[in-house]
Amino acid sequence: MSDDPDVRAAIAADNRSVEAIMQRDEQAFIALLGEDLVVNNPMNKIGHRADTIGAYRAGVINYAAFDRRIEYAGKLGDAVAMMGEETFTPNPGAPNAGKTVKRRFTDIWRKEQGDWKLALRQATIISVE
Repeated sequence: MSDDPDVRAAIAADNRSVEAIMQRDEQAFIALLGEDLVVNNPMNKIGHRADTIGAYRAGVINYAAFDRRIEYAGKLGDAVAMMGEETFTPNPGAPNAGKTVKRRFTDIWRKEQGDWKLALRQATIISVE
């Protein structure tokens, strides 16, 4: 991984987002979402910040296990791009509950008022077992 302090800070924010999901800490999760967040979600729909918050509250973003492998993290102008693979097990009530899901992701993080926030996310499911 990069030694760039912005890349390291964005990765730390990304790790906090996973912790917030796993601990069901809604306030921490929402705090990491950019005000103009755009998501191409695994259900092949475009969503925004309010949609992502709604999915979290509805239990769609709710995992029993989660592992993210960042394969690339680097500067993209004043933002940080991350790409890799996620393997997770959704909890009951979420799509594919109880199954092992793998997906590829691309995230763009940028600073908003001094804090790293998720600005853009694309996730594609590649297998469900």
